[in-house]
Amino acid sequence: MSYIIDKTFYNDGKSDVREWITVKGVHVPIKDGETKEQAVKNFIDKKDKNQESLGSRLKGKLTKKISAQDAHSFISRFGSTGGGSGYSEGESVNAAVARSKGLATAKDIARALKDEGFDISDTDIDDLLSVEEWHHTGKNFDRTNFYDVSDIDEEDVKKLSDLNKKAKKDKKESKKLTSDLDKLSIEDLFDAYIKETGEGGTLDTIKMMFGNKKRDMRRYMTGMIRQKRSENV
Repeated sequence: MSYIIDKTFYNDGKSDVREWITVKGVHVPIKDGETKEQAVKNFIDKKDKNQESLGSRLKGKLTKKISAQDAHSFISRFGSTGGGSGYSEGESVNAAVARSKGLATAKDIARALKDEGFDISDTDIDDLLSVEEWHHTGKNFDRTNFYDVSDIDEEDVKKLSDLNKKAKKDKKESKKLTSDLDKLSIEDLFDAYIKETGEGGTLDTIKMMFGNKKRDMRRYMTGMIRQKRSENV
């Protein structure tokens, strides 16, 4: 490893002094308040994380080990994994064993993906993974699907997450647009409708279409404005 100081001069005469350390041919900037050792460690940790697949990271987070004491208790009480019978901490013995193998429920996977920065709901998991097993969980002994997160495709997750983020953004903007339009008089709303949609006609034409019912007129013009905006995105 080598250690260098880089001084960059700008047009106004000011300079920016930056310290770098070269690790395996890569120049790693040393941030303010960071030591050379910390810079190297952070660089290596980030590199290792990027090389590790999303499925491996999730499996490491979601695998729940069964202690030797719990395993002995399961076997003594149920003979083996229980054939699905027997409950421990709100779920069947088999559910606990599934977790120890790295399997997880849709709710747990969605939460772990959120920690990774993805916008994925538990109802999205069936679009990303196939069901491996099902087990009884909860006080009502619900039949709950378990999935193997090691099979997850990060590219598919990213695409679905981006779609979800866009849908939420569009919904928020649409709600704001509707709120803004609701504040307009029927005349001003008509002006906005003509401007946004490029439609011709007069306000009297709209009144005739809907029998001068302002609620229906508003709903129609607001809907047309929203539709035009969505087409232009």
